[in-house]
Amino acid sequence: MSRTQRESLLIALAAAVAGLWLLPISSSLWIDEAGSWWVIRDGFLPTVERSIDATGQSPLYYVLLWAWTRVGGTTELALRAPSLIGAAIAALLLWRLGRKQIDGEAALLATIAFVTLGGFGSVAFSAADARPYALGLAFVVGSTLALVRWVDTPRARTAAVYALLLLGAIYTVYTYAIIALGHAIFLWLGTRRKTLPTRQIVVTALALGAALAPALAHLVTILRRPNIFESGSSIFSTSRLVTVAVIVFAAMVGFAFPSSSRRFRLPRSRPGTIPMLAGWAILPLAILLVLAILVAPKFFYARYYLAAMPGFALIVGWLLAGLTETGARITMALTIVALALITYAGPHHTPEDWRSAAAHIKATDQSALVLLRSGFAGSKPDRLADPQVIGLVRSPLDYYHVERDIELLPFRLDNDAGAHIDALLARRLDERVTVVLVTRAPFLGIDGFVDERLHMEGFRSTTALEGAVRVVIYRRS
Repeated sequence: MSRTQRESLLIALAAAVAGLWLLPISSSLWIDEAGSWWVIRDGFLPTVERSIDATGQSPLYYVLLWAWTRVGGTTELALRAPSLIGAAIAALLLWRLGRKQIDGEAALLATIAFVTLGGFGSVAFSAADARPYALGLAFVVGSTLALVRWVDTPRARTAAVYALLLLGAIYTVYTYAIIALGHAIFLWLGTRRKTLPTRQIVVTALALGAALAPALAHLVTILRRPNIFESGSSIFSTSRLVTVAVIVFAAMVGFAFPSSSRRFRLPRSRPGTIPMLAGWAILPLAILLVLAILVAPKFFYARYYLAAMPGFALIVGWLLAGLTETGARITMALTIVALALITYAGPHHTPEDWRSAAAHIKATDQSALVLLRSGFAGSKPDRLADPQVIGLVRSPLDYYHVERDIELLPFRLDNDAGAHIDALLARRLDERVTVVLVTRAPFLGIDGFVDERLHMEGFRSTTALEGAVRVVIYRRS
């Protein structure tokens, strides 16, 4: 690869980061990001308590986010900065790992694939998301690189670095523990030519087990919660397959490139690379897909299999490097970047525009009653008095400083929810002139039920905001 071609790829990489990671970083928070802000808003001790009790995660990310916001503030950009930094570190470490296990060109191509992964892989989404998943990727890739170095140089210090980074990955996102299976496969199949000291392996395993005991206890508590696997939408959608379609299309472009009769030859890799990538990228996806089918669709949410995406990107980079003609490799990589930008780049992180919703509510009179259904699955009628549920459900409006009389609505419409809403309206409407209904897609029947009840009470409606967040203003005629 010439200097000009390498520079072309670096420019494409920078364009992908700018369009996919940076462009949406100052847009409106969405509901889960507002929840992250609520967790950290009241200081260190509430941050620890809420992260354990309300989020289903360990406190690690939220404590780091709380500490960061003491310096950086709580703007959308500031809240998302740790994720952006984490994704950037993960990309840099992935490049170093690819260069170590394969070669420099495959590493650069893998980094481009990693940066552009959206939809199915959702790396691009997580890089601009105020949640723990991108930061966890830095620990995931770092721990894998440390494992390779431990095998190359079996020292106790290297083993300790590996253990700490793996713990960082798991304590950032519990489901990232699945990468330990890939690491075990790498140690079992990929180190037959080298022998790690038995004492180091035993001590490392025992230390990991002891350090993970609190996480295991917390996870057991989480799994015992009612409705833990309930979700609001299907896990499968066309957008999940766009990333794969982009890569397949780029492959067609690359293989169609005029070349010699021998168009493809994988570059040589270091021993253990194949089992490492199989255990990293393929095994987690297969396990989570089986759990999604047998237990709950929620297991195959992108944020849970995100830890497999760096391995997936390395596979893509390796395959791209296998094209024998440099022009074909460059064309294919540029095609992936171009298609990813066309598909995913935009000024909005999600379709949820809570910033505009808050502006519409503030434009109504101070005496307006706000009915809020922000879409947390745990907001059952019998839990809407729980302070933690209240904090989470109200978080998007509280973040945007909506100071109104706010009542919370249940997650989905059923008999209990209908009775709860009827009682709420009977108690709160009084002589109220203005009611504002704020709901989040999927609406699950709540908006239609409230609309019918308010029209029966003599209100007439005007839709102020349509989309993933809907604002309807009712005024008594």
